[in-house]
Amino acid sequence: HRTHDVAADYLSKLPPSSTVWIITLVRNPFERFLSAYFQSHWCEYVNRNGTEMAEGLTATKARASKDLHAMLSRGYGDYFRDWENTTGIPIREGRINQEKRSIFMHSVQNSKTLNAILLRAEDIDDWGSILEPYLPGLEMETVNEADEKKYSDFYHQIKQSFVFSDEEKNIIANTAGEFHFYSPAEKSAMIAALPEGKAASLIRVEARRASAACYCTCR
Repeated sequence: HRTHDVAADYLSKLPPSSTVWIITLVRNPFERFLSAYFQSHWCEYVNRNGTEMAEGLTATKARASKDLHAMLSRGYGDYFRDWENTTGIPIREGRINQEKRSIFMHSVQNSKTLNAILLRAEDIDDWGSILEPYLPGLEMETVNEADEKKYSDFYHQIKQSFVFSDEEKNIIANTAGEFHFYSPAEKSAMIAALPEGKAASLIRVEARRASAACYCTCR
């Protein structure tokens, strides 16, 4: 929620008659989940321990898998619910314009003009041309690429091997706000492309006489 709090504070401090362009991005929620884990949790681990391979590859992959299942057992957050509350723009009422490959929404709030554009990661190679009609002369710069990070090889291994349980697939399919911006055929293709195999499903067990909770791995 911190990102939304910062955005809300920024918008509230803009002077009247300001015009703001808000560009928000979506991607395959299964890929976004894995990417977010490495961007935040894994980077924190590397900063504390130096190298992610200190335990050995097998043990490291097992720990990453355990972390991911545990995160999913706590649910999948709805980013766009908070986004809409922050901006006041009902972006989920929009539909991707197949020709423009974007959603554009305009709103005037407290004498401030808000222009919102939603793009999909699958169109990243064409973002420059997609944005040109809205923001003429905009120059795109490539930053924050996974392939340039020290955990790149390990990240790709996890992407190719991590198995979502049926329960976890349903959690994401039913709660991920990103799915709103994809067609039923696209959603089915995302699920069909996931690695197959035996997955652990995590069930949260709360002790009646203790305040702590534990997670049990069931096969």
